[in-house]
Amino acid sequence: GTQVDYEKLRELVEWQIQEGINGLVVLGSTGEHQAVSDEERAGVIKAVVQTANKRVPVVAGTGSNLTATTIKLTQAAKDAGADGCMVVCPFYVKPMQRGLYEHFKAVAAVGLPVIVYNNPSRTGVSIAPETVAELSKVPGVVALKDATGGVEQVKTLWRSR
Repeated sequence: GTQVDYEKLRELVEWQIQEGINGLVVLGSTGEHQAVSDEERAGVIKAVVQTANKRVPVVAGTGSNLTATTIKLTQAAKDAGADGCMVVCPFYVKPMQRGLYEHFKAVAAVGLPVIVYNNPSRTGVSIAPETVAELSKVPGVVALKDATGGVEQVKTLWRSR
C-alpha cells in the first residue's frame, strides 16, 4: 500500500525491543523516510516513541532540505517524547559552512539533543572539521554521525576538537 502500516510498525518495534535492541533510530537515512509526508513522519515518530515506552531510547531522523521543516519535525519529535534527533545536512541546496552552522544551531534551539549527521554522498555537502568544532560548542548538539567513509576526515575531526 501507499500508507504507513502503523500496526506492523508497532509490531516491528516491539519485536526489536524483545530481541534486545539498545535503542531505535526512526526515519534515519535508510528506508522510506523521504517517501512519506511531514505529517506521516511525525506520526511514525509518535508511534515508535509510544511503543518503545521508555524501554529503549528513541532518536528521530528529523532532517530535511529546509531549516523550517527540520525545526517543525524536531519539535514534533520532542513533543512525542523522543530522546534525541539525528539531523542530516540540508540536501540539494548545498549550503555554505556558515549556513550549515546556522541550520544546526537553529535546530538545537528546539531543545531536543541533536546528532549532526554528515552524509555527503547523500546530501552533496560535507561539514568541514572547523564547522564541526564550532557546532560542538552549541548547547544541545551532542554528537556527530560521520558517514564520509574516510579515516582522514575522522583524524582531522579528532585533532580539531
